[in-house]
Amino acid sequence: MIINPIIPHFSQYCWNKYLYPVFSKSKNYGRDTVENLNNQAWPVVSAPYDKIAGDRLAFLKDTKSSIRLALEKAKTGGKKKGKGPVEEPKELSTCVVFVAKEYPEFQKKCLTILQGFEFDAENKIVGDHVAAIREAFDKKAAGLAMKFVSFQLNIALTEGKEAALKLESSFDEGDCIEQNKSFLFENLPQVKTI
Repeated sequence: MIINPIIPHFSQYCWNKYLYPVFSKSKNYGRDTVENLNNQAWPVVSAPYDKIAGDRLAFLKDTKSSIRLALEKAKTGGKKKGKGPVEEPKELSTCVVFVAKEYPEFQKKCLTILQGFEFDAENKIVGDHVAAIREAFDKKAAGLAMKFVSFQLNIALTEGKEAALKLESSFDEGDCIEQNKSFLFENLPQVKTI
């Protein structure tokens, strides 16, 4: 429906072939459907945005991507193409996913420091947070801390201060992985043990 203004003929074809038959028979759709896509009303939001569900989805997408990248890397032994002798790809059947229950200490310390600063209406930090981080850590740790702080401040810009500076996850990540194994490992039949 959204691509209809750009490619109307293809959109109409997809609507007639795949969507209209399903929506016209659906009892739970709750709206009238018309055969001509140009006469179909735009979708309406049925419920307010669920922040926790959004966080879970983002976590699952990131985890799925990380699993696939790690499996590809493990198959080649972590070697880049063209470097070292060529080995046969390994067949992997076990995947271990580690879940942290809380942030590491240095990240907790960073978040605690950032919580002491004010944020303006555009969710930009007010004050010299860089100096505060440098004071709290030695030179090597301050580099890691600044990367983490920068990442969290970008989250604050898009999602707000509360989302960026919370010390705990809004959901149980281990439980989320357990409930969504089929999504995380779809099209990976070689993985037998998780």
